[in-house]
Amino acid sequence: MSKTLLIVHHTPSPHCQEMFEAVVAGATDPEIEGVEVVRRPALTVSPVEMLEADGYLLGSPANLGYISGALKHAFDQSYYQLLDSTRGRPFGVYLHGNQGTEGAERAVDGITAGLGWVKAAEYVVVMGKPTKADGESSDSYDLGSSNSLDLQYDSDNKVRTMVLYFFSNDDKVPKFADVVGDTKVDKKDDGSQTAKWIDSKAKVSVTMSRTSGDSPMTVITLRLSE
Repeated sequence: MSKTLLIVHHTPSPHCQEMFEAVVAGATDPEIEGVEVVRRPALTVSPVEMLEADGYLLGSPANLGYISGALKHAFDQSYYQLLDSTRGRPFGVYLHGNQGTEGAERAVDGITAGLGWVKAAEYVVVMGKPTKADGESSDSYDLGSSNSLDLQYDSDNKVRTMVLYFFSNDDKVPKFADVVGDTKVDKKDDGSQTAKWIDSKAKVSVTMSRTSGDSPMTVITLRLSE
């Protein structure tokens, strides 16, 4: 009977994409038999998929601050379902950092220790800011209270995209009107909401989305166009 290896990744930049492709190539090597490799973005992986896996590979950008908000969300929505049920399962981690990965490594250590997962290999860490030929890079920061920030840079190391993640449903989470003004909010049948505001003169766009449920995730993305 084959085993399932679940790759949970947040891949916001070409540098992270290169690492992700190398991980997939290694995991799907024809010489490895009896392993089904499943790939899921951290923002869409489900608790059921986490529970059904036999082992895990976690991929994220990192800095001195924390793992990405997307990977944190993957654990936030499934942690208590995984607790005890997945104890003893193996995991591996790959990280890309521009200045340091200490905070991200500590975060993964804490989460996996709580779950009782077993480190199958040393973390794979790639350091250094990408060159212009490499394209964008990114940093991730823990803002406390289950909130986080991702910054994405262009080839000139200028911030082009800022993504705020809110994993709570309290008064600290901005309201749509506070972020996009009177822009129409698109409300889906499943209870999720999204809205986008564009200032063509300033060449900036702001997108806000909120998932449904008792513990919604709110994502605010500010992006500068060329």
